Amino acid sequence: MSKKGNSTAIIKQRESKELQRLTKNDDMPLYTLECFSYVEWKLIRWLASLKNVENLIYLFIVIWNSVSLQSNEQILLHEFNKETNKMVAAVNELTKLKALDISQKQLQRLTNDHKMYLRQTIFNRLNSFRSTAIQIQNAWKKEESILKEQIKTLKEENKTLKEENLQQQAVLDNVIKVSCDYDDSNNTAKLIADIEELQDMLSDFTMVQGSDFKVNIDVATSLLKKYNCQEEYPSTDADFILGAVLQRCTIATILDELQKHLQNARSDNIDTLESDIVNTTERLIKYTELLRDKRKDSDDISKFTPIKIRQYVYSALGCRGFLDDNPLIKITANKLLIKMNNFRQVMGKETSDELYDLAFSITREVINIFCFRLKTQASELQHKFFQAGQAIDVRLMRGSFGSDEAKNLEVEICAFPCIGVFDGEQKVFTRAQVIARTKRRNSDEFI
Repeated sequence: MSKKGNSTAIIKQRESKELQRLTKNDDMPLYTLECFSYVEWKLIRWLASLKNVENLIYLFIVIWNSVSLQSNEQILLHEFNKETNKMVAAVNELTKLKALDISQKQLQRLTNDHKMYLRQTIFNRLNSFRSTAIQIQNAWKKEESILKEQIKTLKEENKTLKEENLQQQAVLDNVIKVSCDYDDSNNTAKLIADIEELQDMLSDFTMVQGSDFKVNIDVATSLLKKYNCQEEYPSTDADFILGAVLQRCTIATILDELQKHLQNARSDNIDTLESDIVNTTERLIKYTELLRDKRKDSDDISKFTPIKIRQYVYSALGCRGFLDDNPLIKITANKLLIKMNNFRQVMGKETSDELYDLAFSITREVINIFCFRLKTQASELQHKFFQAGQAIDVRLMRGSFGSDEAKNLEVEICAFPCIGVFDGEQKVFTRAQVIARTKRRNSDEFI
């Protein structure tokens, strides 16, 4: 009884103090083996109230090792073996049993029922942590699922953007292409070949030498003087130069007639389709250029829209505009034949018929090349005639002369113009056909 009374006094003494210490003032254990049977439930409740999970893990390991397991408990040991090993590894470097102020020796002297109860209490606490962990894990899985959906959505959006970029790039590539997709007649090589063919037709059409032709000397002499040519009749070279002058006159006549047609077509009772297309296109190009320059943005489509409009429209006109039965072609071809007959007479009917057919072909080709197809290139091309007296420049001109002797020569007549880009950085597409002469001393060049 005295033993029990002493224990009761000790418990009351501990409960009356606010410090709630585990040791007496003399540093002796408050809960000793002698009085443990009376305070065991207080101790168990205290152990169960521990809040630090690592302390519970330490207790779990110690109690587990101290319990003498029966045969039916081997199954439980097997089930928790892996978890125990993980916990042992986690606290291998952080042994803090002293923090609990309970030694393994003391725990081993508990009754088996007390040990099993204490172990179950710890299991319950661990299960509560496990439940929390499961909730956290489920939350993580939910977040992971949402994240996966977001990633999937981003990938789909990225795929869509890539497809749109590819489509836009295809449009840009199509914009800056030199030739039209549906027609290969306006690529560089084909255009140069057609220009050379036109030069050959012009040479045949303006022929004044031979038995089939008789030159009107007076009119021819006046024409050579008009173009500041030095060669005079009668001479073989004068006929050669006259043919070159007539080539230039032929091109100028056709282009002049076309400009009159484009300006006056609305007031005339003739087919105005080509004129309407040209006028509308030029206005549309002007407005899209204003859109590009005045409405500032970072897109590339607006930069190339005027170019593409010009390329496609003039490519279409080059294919179908001003066919041989068009009134403009007929009128212009007849004017050419009349003008040529002022400078020469054609002696044979067969030659006359050939020149008649050539007049139609040349009229249409000059309009087609100079007014339409030069505008189908990426950079719009212009043509340029050189005047008599200008110095020979082999970069822009070609003829019966070499580069070494060119410095002593000047232009007598330019039969066919130079074609290229002359605004800003100069680019030559085809060189001019010229007849050269020796430079005159102290002579001014014609510009």
